[in-house]
Amino acid sequence: MGFGQTENSAMVLMPQWASDKKPGSMGLPNFFTELWIEDNNGEKLPPGQIGEVVATGPSVMKEYWHMPRETSGTIINDKLYTGDLGYLDEDGFVYVVDRAKDMYRTGGENVYPAEVEAILSYHPKIEAVAIIGVPSDKWGETGKAYIECRPGESLILEDIHSFLNGKVAKYKLPTIIKIVDALPRTVWGKIKKAEIRKWK
Repeated sequence: MGFGQTENSAMVLMPQWASDKKPGSMGLPNFFTELWIEDNNGEKLPPGQIGEVVATGPSVMKEYWHMPRETSGTIINDKLYTGDLGYLDEDGFVYVVDRAKDMYRTGGENVYPAEVEAILSYHPKIEAVAIIGVPSDKWGETGKAYIECRPGESLILEDIHSFLNGKVAKYKLPTIIKIVDALPRTVWGKIKKAEIRKWK
């Protein structure tokens, strides 16, 4: 287990001794990396509070080649703003909950789709799932689940709610479901949410 990006290689590694003691953690920052969590105001957050994962160190990239605008939003004063939301525990272990751009707010509550997607990935009828926030007159935003079913299977919204019941808070339940033949993926198999957001 570990956590890294092209912009900073493997910034977090899981020590072998801790792999069974810290379930869900990505590990500890490597020897050359300083890592912390910031809120939207740039203030460092204490253990247990979710914010953006920020890192600095000799392995952080200098810039995106010939892409100054993209660089300015990622590298600020030699600090890498990863775009990932996470938290540290009391022992300094890193937990990543979702991409910042994937989070949405419903009824004033933050929802991290990755949490719900991870649970739904165990549904026997689901091949893949992507949840995005969409506008809602009642809640501000609500979750819409795009689901690629396994061959010969089908689902309705009630099936999803029944499977999630007791596993996540009710406000995290998607209220819209759309069954699709296939979700768009990168060549590495990662679901392309940016493309899904363009769908009607």
